[in-house]
Amino acid sequence: MDTIESIKELETIAKKILDAKKIARPRRPIVIEFCGTPKAGKTSCLSSLNLFLKRNGFKTKVLTERASVCPIRDKYNPSFNLWNLFSSSAELLENFVEKAREIDVILCDRSIFDCLCWFHWFKKYDHINSDDFAVIEAFLTMGKYRTMFDLIYVFKTSPQVALEREYANLLTRKTGSIMNNTVLTEYNLCLDTARSKYEQTFRCIREINTDEKSQNLVSKDVTNEVLMNLYELVVEKVAYVSRSVLKDYENTNFWRSSSMLEKLELQFNYRDKVEENNELVQPIPILVLTDESSKNVLVARKKPSALSKKSPEKDMLLLYFGGHVRVEDKLHEYKTSQTLYTALSREIQEELGITLNISSISAEPLFIWLKDNERSEKHLAVCFLYKADFSHHKIKLDEYEFVQKTGTSDSGKIFEISSLEIDKFERWSRIIMNELLDYKGISSQLDLFK
Repeated sequence: MDTIESIKELETIAKKILDAKKIARPRRPIVIEFCGTPKAGKTSCLSSLNLFLKRNGFKTKVLTERASVCPIRDKYNPSFNLWNLFSSSAELLENFVEKAREIDVILCDRSIFDCLCWFHWFKKYDHINSDDFAVIEAFLTMGKYRTMFDLIYVFKTSPQVALEREYANLLTRKTGSIMNNTVLTEYNLCLDTARSKYEQTFRCIREINTDEKSQNLVSKDVTNEVLMNLYELVVEKVAYVSRSVLKDYENTNFWRSSSMLEKLELQFNYRDKVEENNELVQPIPILVLTDESSKNVLVARKKPSALSKKSPEKDMLLLYFGGHVRVEDKLHEYKTSQTLYTALSREIQEELGITLNISSISAEPLFIWLKDNERSEKHLAVCFLYKADFSHHKIKLDEYEFVQKTGTSDSGKIFEISSLEIDKFERWSRIIMNELLDYKGISSQLDLFK
């Protein structure tokens, strides 16, 4: 396929994604890191990808390499690497957290994986001790940090090719502190070590050897893969389980169980494909926020525009927050429980603007599976109760999804559980009121669910 046809093909995919974005809720940017051997072509590829995305209507943010502006001159000093890490991380966090809805793609020219590779080099060649390395490694691979990254491209080239490219347009043959055969050989070995060690830790690591590849071919392959990831983010791949896994619960509508979590072997597919299959059930992790005394609870109402016409949540109050498990919530080593916690933490951040340590919940979750209509039987609520100190949290309901806390609105307010009027709540909330919140006087009204 020639260059013109390749570009047209990529532009067709880009238009398909943009069309999908018009009807999909904006979530978060995908984050891509480019790292690897110096002169392997990572920065050129990043620039080419950024230009393509911007000219085809995507909003991008490039986080440039910090090493060139680092005030620490000694590149053999671990502080050089730490300065680059903290400098780039500050910019990444600012854009990922505060500007998530404004950006489609964040492109990082060297970030945490690059830092891990260099610290392996520092440790191997005795520039840092094992204890300090272990602390830095634990920090860089903590779940909340590494789960921001969707793709990590490791560009690799041989020392000979790297040096040829370095001197191709320079009037010198003198080597530098990094650009020399010894360090480049050592660094490539550390790249191999890091990739092997962390390929099950990060969501997706791709190695590209550019010794014999043209820059255009590399850029095309990378752009195509990035577009595929964008498509999955916009259209959403959600978790599901086979209905047969729940066969023991066909005749009950709610139950408690901790062991049940690991029995849910999650699989993922595009949401529309999952929704149309009656043999698939979607686990929906949800959270109820009460105070330490369990006497008060946070209540909300969703906007009609954020719901389908047949949604049971329409015009009703809710006692819970949460949503679908998406493919980016699962990392290689995650158990089902960890994936659910990750999904729920993300949903709470998106819906309420607060961060909670969901995995600290020790009580058994409440499972709710109503089967009185086709839509309900395709969704399995996995409900957790979280006792929060509301004075520590500044709750800000998502403007896209929820009716705001203004005037006489009861959405986004904290109510005494005993004062709640059951008729104003949808069905999952009614069961939660009785089974988790010990709301008095509703047992007879729950008979139809049992």
